Amino acid sequence: MAINMLEAVLGEYAELGFTLEEEADHITELRFKERLVEYFTQSATVENIRKACQKYIDSLKGEK
Repeated sequence: MAINMLEAVLGEYAELGFTLEEEADHITELRFKERLVEYFTQSATVENIRKACQKYIDSLKGEK
């Protein structure tokens, strides 16, 4: 099974339901099960994207 670059950036977060979608030339959207989590510009790092995933997961835990 081939993995694309955006899935590779997400790492284990892809298995949890996170996706990255390129919307414009310099904008990438981080989504969790179709819900927009955050926008990133071309200067985003793998670390920043994964931190945003974890922050979102942590926020969901606080809703319970």
